[in-house]
Amino acid sequence: MRKPEETQLSAALIKSNEWGERIPIGVFYKSEVSTIYEERIVQRIPFYLERPPAKQRISDEKGKPTANLEALFEEFKI
Repeated sequence: MRKPEETQLSAALIKSNEWGERIPIGVFYKSEVSTIYEERIVQRIPFYLERPPAKQRISDEKGKPTANLEALFEEFKI
């Protein structure tokens, strides 16, 4: 027998695949078991919400990358 959460997820997947004259939109399923993405990412990267990757500088005024990749290159050096 399926758990209620599995049944709800199955129903949400079926609903999300409907297509025709009427197309369903919106939230089809919300898990009460797992935490939301923002909470999980902040647990791993505490400064994520204050400095999200999309707002971080990746180059200086001249277009030169600001990231130092030397340690990464050393790791993969043969």
